[in-house]
Amino acid sequence: MGQARDTFDHGLKVLLPDELIDNLLELLSQADMGVVQLLDQGECKSQALVDDDLGRLEQIVQTETALLKEFDAVESRRLHLSETIKCTLADLGVKDITPDNLKDLAPYVSPSRREKLMALGEELKAKLLKLQDINILNAELLTHSIALANFSLSLLTGETGPITYQRPGEKKAPRHRHSRLDARV
Repeated sequence: MGQARDTFDHGLKVLLPDELIDNLLELLSQADMGVVQLLDQGECKSQALVDDDLGRLEQIVQTETALLKEFDAVESRRLHLSETIKCTLADLGVKDITPDNLKDLAPYVSPSRREKLMALGEELKAKLLKLQDINILNAELLTHSIALANFSLSLLTGETGPITYQRPGEKKAPRHRHSRLDARV
């Protein structure tokens, strides 16, 4: 079936113009560089969370925000190029393809660029999975930091429930309890 999809009725192989694939390779390379930078920031964030370095954490979050904006711009350009590739393939007689999937796109890429495209796609996928793991770890570290802050506040104030970090909109009736701080004052 794959062979029938990528040939005309006359047996001529349908290939995308090299320029389109070169543009895609460039955008994937830019995305890869962005993910590498985000990985670096994610690892720095993990260390800042462990070290309880709030100033460094704020700097990392600002840097991450700028990197994510750049990554989003690259991704928008890639999606636009993906639509262009889909239209080009439709013009060449190929209708049923999702150009976002590199494996589906590979048969329509010249052999000289196919290997590079697939290798870059696999590298990017591996780095994105690693970034996802780091982000999950950082979320857990942040959750533990908040739990520790709540615990510390509860020791100081005598409150047993969430004090500072509670669900938005949830109001508790104010109760005045004597805490250790009150006793010392």
